[in-house]
Formats: sequence, structure tokens, C-alpha cells
Amino acid sequence: MKKTITTLILLLCISTLTMGQSQAPIQANVLDYSRTMGKTDAATFQADLAPFYHGVASGDPLQDRVIIWTRVSDTEEAIEVEWRVGTDPELTDIVQHGKIMTDASKDYTVKIDVEGLEAGTTYYYGFTAMDKHSLTGRTKTASADSEHLRFGITSCSNYQGGYFHAYRYLSERNDLDAVIHLGDYYYEYKPGQYGPGEGIGRGGVLPDKEIVEVEDYRMRHSFYKLDPDLMAVHQQHPFIVIWDDHEVANDSYKDGAQNHNPGEGEWPTRVSNSKKAYFEWMPIRDNEGQKVYRKIDYGTLADLILLDTRIEGRDQQVESVSDSAYLDPNRTILGETQRNWFTDHLSNSEAQWKLVGNQVIFAPIDFEQMINVSAAAEILAVDIWTGYPFEQQNMVDYIADNNIENVAFLTGDIHVTFAFDVAKDLETYDAETGEGSVAVEFVTPSISSDGFDELLGETTAGLFEDLMVSFNPQTKKINFFDHGYYVLDVTPDKLQGDWYYMSTVHEDEATEAHGMGVFTAAGENHLQATETESEGKAEQELPAPDEPPLFNGYVGLDQINALQKDLSILAVYPNPVSTTASVSYALNNTLDLGIALYDLTGKKIAHLFQDQQSAGIYQLQFDAQQLNAGIYVIQFETEKGNMSKRILVK
Repeated sequence: MKKTITTLILLLCISTLTMGQSQAPIQANVLDYSRTMGKTDAATFQADLAPFYHGVASGDPLQDRVIIWTRVSDTEEAIEVEWRVGTDPELTDIVQHGKIMTDASKDYTVKIDVEGLEAGTTYYYGFTAMDKHSLTGRTKTASADSEHLRFGITSCSNYQGGYFHAYRYLSERNDLDAVIHLGDYYYEYKPGQYGPGEGIGRGGVLPDKEIVEVEDYRMRHSFYKLDPDLMAVHQQHPFIVIWDDHEVANDSYKDGAQNHNPGEGEWPTRVSNSKKAYFEWMPIRDNEGQKVYRKIDYGTLADLILLDTRIEGRDQQVESVSDSAYLDPNRTILGETQRNWFTDHLSNSEAQWKLVGNQVIFAPIDFEQMINVSAAAEILAVDIWTGYPFEQQNMVDYIADNNIENVAFLTGDIHVTFAFDVAKDLETYDAETGEGSVAVEFVTPSISSDGFDELLGETTAGLFEDLMVSFNPQTKKINFFDHGYYVLDVTPDKLQGDWYYMSTVHEDEATEAHGMGVFTAAGENHLQATETESEGKAEQELPAPDEPPLFNGYVGLDQINALQKDLSILAVYPNPVSTTASVSYALNNTLDLGIALYDLTGKKIAHLFQDQQSAGIYQLQFDAQQLNAGIYVIQFETEKGNMSKRILVK
């Protein structure tokens, strides 16, 4: 299922060292990611957002606080950033404000846990650094007594798989309490190595390698967050996030991963690297151990219980359901500590709805007959809860035996749509009445990652759909072909999921359509189909504005020098460096560009690149092994002026 697509190498330049250093050449190349980050006519970076090119984000709303986030570029020094939170889009009614320092140790990211807020309230926020303002973001605290909640549910956004149209449509909704992202926010693979749908309508990603080191994970986060659709949805809604496997490596478990291979270091180190970058670049509340399983309290209406079924406690997946370890009653997907935490929160919840944010399919599925028809079914069976049948059944029994009503699993990972009744016993379950169902499950399709039709072909995907319905009557809705998201509408009497599908993810424009809906009435624990969309909230919130605010000496785009409008040096990784250095940069217009390396005396060490380049995203790589230890300057030279970054060679 993995197909290699080669990355375009634009130019290979070789220069020799001077100044008494080794005469061996410095090898340098430039990788071309010249397709734009979003729509065909979009800029690769928005110059008027300087130095906040990655926009703003918020997340982890509680009833009295919320995380706000941004990242500062165009600096090499520790820098002070001002922040403010207000009640209006113009930020004239400020309720909280302060200052915070950021530096290279945090990759110049900024994250504040803003306290002292009112429950269930919409706020607006922004940042200032270098006499420039960020975009204004919109966020919302968790409610304590709401009678109506609405969440956008998403997962699996592979940049190379296609455009992030679903994020754009979510950003245009004005009555969501939050967007719940269930993992695979980005993918760890080298460009072209995950799925046959990669590269259709999209260019490569940075860095041009499988990400393993902390600098790699940081760069991948940075690249994704330049996408205008992802930037828009973060600006307009708080995110509640958990990771899946690709935030570290494919099919991960607590001690390794299918895609963690020899030569990629120790697994705990790789996990630590990914966690550090994740907690820097995502609007998630810091905690000891950097865990993602947690509970968010939405008062008497809903508890959102978030799990980690990947790297917290999961034992290694079996390769086959015929493996002798498959029926080992001690195998776990949660681990004992998290399992006890989970059952405790289920038992003690006083909320009407228990919403369980979960990476992989929970509902019991009869795979035996499906595997007899199509061996492809086994690939799915071993990685989800069904691959841990004793723990799965124990959890189903726990819900049933303790009479825990109104449990709904919210699931991602699989790139397709499912809606399930969660049956205690598939043999006695009554599909027509729902008798025997103890909970329900809503599975979101991917934002852009390959669906089953792209991975398996349309014929096999169609067969798989038929098999699921034929042998699993607890499957209430299914769609193996369309990308999108669903809106979860929560009221005291009903929980409804409405799926919205994109007309395409392989073209730079798309339309959205309501594809299907299912609901469960309170106390029934059973899904029913509906053609009627859930009603949006009567009160719609004002969106955050498109442009940064103008106040307090703001330096606008007309005051930014000509080169800053056309060139941005996004990051230098790693820094310090001992082997290969990578410099990612973006152009908004065609430039005659030279890139040279200098020492601190101003003497040129090497000329790394010279050519005309069009608008796009690029990465310069050069070999630093022949350089003496010390500080150097990478200078970008154009007819409009020069721009530089320092790099430490160790």
C-alpha cells in the first residue's frame, strides 16, 4: 500500500572551502516544493502575518481557562511576546493580558494557559512581538450548564493525500464549541511513501525524509501549519486533540512501531522527540509525562473522556487473528493504569452523555467470515480494539454490567465512515430494535488521507463495504469512498452525527454536501438513520477577522520592507548541527536568489546556491561536516536586499 514517489531535486551545487579550512567541498542541494500550500492562487506564506506566519490556535478548553498558541519567526534571540484576551473581535474589551518569553528551546512557540475566564463564553485573542500583531483568534471555554453543544470531529490529515478543504468548511461554521481532532494530524513518512493517493494535486512536505529527530517533527509541524485551510480552522475554533500513530510512527505501540526500523534510534527517544514537538506546536495543556488521555467537563450535558490507545499502554499488535497471542487475556490496548482511570471516569460521570474520544474502532466486529472472503479484512482486524478481544469484551461488559447509559465512542484512524451499535453479544443482538446494544460509535472519515478506494481500489473497497454490512448488522452506516468530517450535535434528549463530504480532495477547490446522519435518543444506546440535519444553534458567534488588528503602533504590510514580502526563512534545523543542515524557506514571487555561507568576520566560506526561483516552498540542505566548530551566517542575497540566519556548527 505504500508507493515511493521521488522528490524533485532542483539543483546540486558544489563549492569549495576557503579561509584555511578543509578544502573538501560543501555539498548543497535545494529541494523544490513549488506547489502552493493551499489553493492555486494562494501565497506560500502570508507576508502580512510576519512574524506570526503560522497563525494562531487555541485548545483544551475548561470552564475557567483555555490554551492560546502562536509561533514567532524572523528571530534568533529570546523574545518577549505580549498576549491579550478580550470579549470582542476588535479586542477593545480586554479581560486578560500578559507577557511571556520564548526562545529556541521551545522552537519559538508560545503557549499560555489563560485563567479566570467565564464558562461557556466566546473570547478573542492575539499576540504582539517586534511591533507587529498576530491574527486575532476566536476560542470558547467549556460550558457548565449548556443545553446544546456542537463539535466538529476530524482525523487523518495527510498533506500529500490531498487538500484540507474540510478544515476550511469547518472554519466557516460559527456555532461549534470545539473541533475534536482524533489523531494523525500529520504523517511521519518521507514524501511519497504512504499510500497511492499521495502527490495527486499536492507537492512534497518538509523535511524530505522520514521524521525521527525532534528537529524533524518540528519542521513537519511547521510545514503543515502554513496550510491556509488548517490555519483558518485553528484561528476560528479551539481544538481538543489526541494523537494516533503517525504523530510518531505507523502502527505504534508502547514499545515500538511497524514503521520504526533499524537505524532510526531507540524507540523511547523517538517517542520523546515527537512528544516534545507535539506539546510545543499544538494547543494542548502541558502535563507531567506529556500524556494525552484526560477528561474535559462540559457540565451536566457531557463529559469528554479522551483516551490514548497507541503509545500509553498498548501491547504489540499480532500479525494475524490465528496468532496464538491473539487470545491472550492479558494483552491490553490501554494498559492497567489508563484502564482503571477510564472505568473510574465512566462510573463516576454525572453528565447525560459520556463522549469517549478514541483513536481506533471500539465496536466488536465479526471478522471471521469477512476474512474467509477477503484476506484484506485481517489488516483492519488486528490494529483496532478487536485485535485485543478480551479487553474489548471486558470494557463492553463493564458498561453493560454497571448500567452506564449514553456512552458514545468518537473514533478516527481508519479514513472511512462508520456508524455502529456497540453490541454486548453479536449473536443475540437485534439489529432492528437495537436490543443488546450498550453504546454507540461514530467514526469520522479522513480529512485527506487515502480512503479504502484509494488504498485497495474501488472494486475491493466496494466488496469490503458489502462484507461489513452482510456479516455485521450492527453497522448502521458506512462509506468507504468520501473524505470529510462530521458534526456531533449534543442535546439532553438526543445525540446526532451529521457527516459532510468534500466533492474532491485532489483539486484545489471543492464543494461540501451533507452525506448522512444518525442519532441515538437518550437511554436507547442504539443508532437510527435520519435524512434531517441537526439544527445549528440559534445564536451564532462572530468570526475572528481576516486581518491582524490595527492599534498601538502596529507595523502593517505597507511598512514591511520589500524583501520581507517576498522571502521568509521559516526554520534552520538542526541548530546546532554536526552533519546535514536544513534551511526551509518560502518565496511569494519569482526572485534571482543566491545563498552563501559566511563566518562571523564576514568572510564568505561557500556559495551554496544561485538561480532564479518562482513562488513556492523550498528546502536548502548542505553538509556541515567539513566546517570547523563555530557560528556561521547563512545569507539569502537578492536584488531587493539580503536576509540571514545564524547557525552553530559543533
